[in-house]
Amino acid sequence: MDSTHFITWLDSTCATLREEIGKKARIAICLDNATWHNKLTKESVIPKRASPKGDIQQWLKDHKINFSEKCIKAQLLELSVTIYDCTLLLFP
Repeated sequence: MDSTHFITWLDSTCATLREEIGKKARIAICLDNATWHNKLTKESVIPKRASPKGDIQQWLKDHKINFSEKCIKAQLLELSVTIYDCTLLLFP
């Protein structure tokens, strides 16, 4: 199995579970530490120090995070790390 196949399987499984038990019921899925369980999605990647300032600003805008245009790159990076919400890593 690879990460693409795993994400497809997980998406299908979650959709099936939602149909069977409804939207209000809670679902817990336990995973081991297999390499294909560790792929980062676009939503879960935060800017890095090597990212251009414009990319960091765009990431902040995309995530509806307010910042001053006067901020230097280091301040923008700190803001992205501080405000980043780990719930973005969860599947809807």
